[in-house]
Amino acid sequence: VPAIGTFTTNTAVTEIGDYIFRACFIDPFQGEVAATYAWDEGYKTAGILYNNADAYSKGLYEAFVSSYEALGGQIVEVQAYSGADVKDYNVQFAKIAAAKPDCVFMPNLIGEVPLQVQQARAAGITAPLIGGDSWDTPEIAKVAGAENIKGAVYISAFSADNPDPIAQQFVNDYKAAYGGDVPNSNAVLAYEAAMMMVEAIKNAETVDRAGVRDALTQIQDLALPSGKITVGADRNPIKGAAILQYNDEGIATYLTTVNP
Repeated sequence: VPAIGTFTTNTAVTEIGDYIFRACFIDPFQGEVAATYAWDEGYKTAGILYNNADAYSKGLYEAFVSSYEALGGQIVEVQAYSGADVKDYNVQFAKIAAAKPDCVFMPNLIGEVPLQVQQARAAGITAPLIGGDSWDTPEIAKVAGAENIKGAVYISAFSADNPDPIAQQFVNDYKAAYGGDVPNSNAVLAYEAAMMMVEAIKNAETVDRAGVRDALTQIQDLALPSGKITVGADRNPIKGAAILQYNDEGIATYLTTVNP
């Protein structure tokens, strides 16, 4: 049965079988986007804090290092911790602070990031912080504090500030349907997964499991709120990623979109 994941960014997901698809980009692409952004911003050196017990964090870390070093960047300090139950990162941040990196990459999950942001600043790290799509929730800024998270950037599947007309139409429709709430990546990817399936059913030669599966593999330049999607190798979508930055008030604002 054809299945489409929404936030299933780990590369192994679609390797389960040729009926498994996803609406999101994959972790290596996130790491590459973060590295490209850091290099383009002129950050020649980077420090990293990652969770070596988490596949998501480890995958982004590895992709970032590979892409960043290929561009000419230097990783001056890498610190790891093991598990989401860790609450004290002071030793790790002291070592990162001592290395004086131009930026710090923290590809960690929502439950860990706010405390890490606070402790990074307390350790004297003033360098820009860079995160993955797990940062895409307002709760992170609320807990971390606007004064700590301002200037930090993260990779996202979508920004409600994207001026693209299709994106803005979706934002307006979503607000109308959900009492003024602004859609984040979770909402957008759920919608886009559904639209991919609808598109496949429309174009399937036979409306059955195999026919819909085959039609999904043929999707090209499908215009959706996050941009155009083409289903590529291993049933992974070829699509761009948004870069968002927290302002002085702790609100994430759209910077740009990076396409593959």
